[in-house]
Formats: sequence, structure tokens, C-alpha cells
Amino acid sequence: MTTFTVDIFTSCWGIAIVLLAVAGCLANPFFRRLRWTEEESEQEKSDDKTVSDQELEKRTVPVSVLLPIHEAYEHLESHLEAFLSQDYPCYQVVAVGQKGDHAVEDVLKRLQGKYSHLYYTMIPTSSRYMSREKLQVTLGVKASAHEWIVLSSPTCLPGKEWLRGMAKHLTEENHMALGVVLLDEEAKGYWRFRHIRTLYYLLRKAQRGTALRTHMANVAFRKSDFIAGKGYQGNLQLVRGELDFLVNKYAEGVNCAVELSLQTWLVEEGLTRKTLRNRRLYLRASSKHLRHAASMKALRFFDTLLPYASLFASLGTIAYSAYQKDVPLLIFAVTALLTLFIARAVMAAKAVHRFDPSVSAWLMPFYELALFWSDLADRWHYMRSDKNDFTSHKL
Repeated sequence: MTTFTVDIFTSCWGIAIVLLAVAGCLANPFFRRLRWTEEESEQEKSDDKTVSDQELEKRTVPVSVLLPIHEAYEHLESHLEAFLSQDYPCYQVVAVGQKGDHAVEDVLKRLQGKYSHLYYTMIPTSSRYMSREKLQVTLGVKASAHEWIVLSSPTCLPGKEWLRGMAKHLTEENHMALGVVLLDEEAKGYWRFRHIRTLYYLLRKAQRGTALRTHMANVAFRKSDFIAGKGYQGNLQLVRGELDFLVNKYAEGVNCAVELSLQTWLVEEGLTRKTLRNRRLYLRASSKHLRHAASMKALRFFDTLLPYASLFASLGTIAYSAYQKDVPLLIFAVTALLTLFIARAVMAAKAVHRFDPSVSAWLMPFYELALFWSDLADRWHYMRSDKNDFTSHKL
């Protein structure tokens, strides 16, 4: 029978890499869970159905749904109709397009004849000193008839109960509510995984009282807060970031709710690799102007550093122990590597599959490792880019 002697060096080194693997598992946004509210009971659902339209209307808050339209695309009309067909008794839809975009204007005119609660306006083509996206939001807020505004995008598709679910948080105590937007099934698994991983970072931060920003067009806020805070003043020179700055500025020091229930999820369609990369590059340009951004960067740094440190330590130890024929150390190293891979896969799968069960669980650890290289590529593209592309040239 073969026996192995484990010396102090092997024991200390082996235990160290196993502990590093455990640390690499815990440095994980999926380990830091979101707070999920209890699902509505079947009895409560049936009770809602027995409420008369008059009673329901008394209990609901009037809402303006704001939809900035940046361009015409193939699903524009059907998506707008979904926003206009909400199971909610008192709301309007305010659409803001760009003058000269005749395809968009034709759709809006046609739908306005069908839906009396649709209002639309167009921004001028010569908005040189302010981003068009922020100007659209600003004009839409001023045109809104109600105090509560829910900002979304016509690239997103809502279910019929979306607005009813978001409206639960439009209370006297709250000043903002953040909802969920997922990518459609046509998007690559890596894109959907990355999107949900970012969701866990940002919504958990908001649940704990520090809403940093959002990458999802599903935000409810007060018109009076926006007007009193002078809209996007302070970041008008930046072309994009209309969602980020809205949350970062107006969720500061106020009650910001997070809505996670299934009926309030929106699905964004038609995204491309170029669109997603441009969003990340615009975020790099604007992140230095966001409050609390440094703490989020530090958290992401350690969430990337520790798994990579564990991976390289385990692989290096496997190579060394195989060369030295140190079987006990090899067992420690393989154990650490399997612990890192399996534990992160299980935690990621449990978290991601709450939102999107179709993302492969066993690919998730590789998706996480790919994030580091993707971020390096984004940094390289941003360094080589013309920084004037990210400003409205108000210098």
C-alpha cells in the first residue's frame, strides 16, 4: 500500500490555496443576494378581480409613462401599443421623438388616433449644446400631466400588468422606484449573463440605501423632484447617461424602492454587439461624474481579483505538484480549483436563473472570467476613442 507524507510546507500551502478558493467564491455579486418580496397570494389576486373599476381608480396613483424615441425600428408600433394597453385605470403615455424622423411621426399619429391617452412631441434637430436623449427626457417631464413619471424605452416590451406592479411603490414615502429589464432570448447568453450580473450589483446597492445608477429603462420618479433639481443640470455636457444621472442625482438621500416581481419585468429587444459596447464606453465617460462610483469600482475590483488569484494559484500549484510528484499538494490544488469552479457555478446559476433560466449554468464561471478581458478591451477602445464623441461640445 502506498502512503503519503504531508509535511508542514505542503499542509500550509494546500490549506492556503483552499482558503483562497473559498474567498474567491465569496467575492461574488451572486453571493450578496437581493431581497425578494413575497409573491402575491392567489387569494389577493382573486380579491383584486372583485374590486369595481371605480374603487380601483380611487386606489391608484395617476402616472405618466415617458418614452424617448431615438429612432424608428421594426417593433416600434407593437411595443408602443403594449405600453398603451396597460391594465391600469389612470395613466398617459408621453412619447418624445426627433423632428424630421417621419417614420416615427407616422406611427405616433396613427396611434394617437386610436389611443386618447397618448401624447407626443418632437425635439428640434439642432440641439447642439445638450444631448438629444436628455432633452427628450426633459421635454417629456415638462409635458407630463402627472406627478409620478415612469421612464422606459420603446425598445422594451412590457406585460399588461407592468405599470400596476410599478405603481405599488408610488407612495408618499418613496421618491423613486427601480424596476427590471431583461434582454430577449435572441441576445447571446454571455450578454444576458453580464446584464443580470450588473443588475445584482446595482439593485442590491439601491436596496441598501445607495442607488448609484441603473442600466435598465424602468425607473419611476417624481416630476417635482426633477424640476426642483433643474433636471440634468451638472452633466449636460455628456451625450448619454440619462438613466445613470437620473438615478444618481435624484435617489440621493430619498426612499428608493426596488421592484422585482415577475409581472413588472420588461424585455429589451434588438440589441447588437455595437450597441452594448457603445453603452459601456459612454458609461466610462460618465462614471467619473457619478457619486459613489468609487466604492462600486472597488467592489468590482476585488470581485475580479480574488477569483483570478485563486485560479492562477490553483493552476500553478497543480503544475508544480505534478512536476515534483507531490500527490498531497496536488489533491489540495485540485480541490481548490473544483471548489472555485463548482461553487461559483452553483451560486451564479441560482441567482441568474431567477431571471433567465436559459443561461447555461456551466458556462457561467467562464463568462465571469471573460468579463476581465472584455473590460480590458473596453478600456483600450475608450483610450483610443475621440473624447469629443462623448460630449455635446459645450466646452
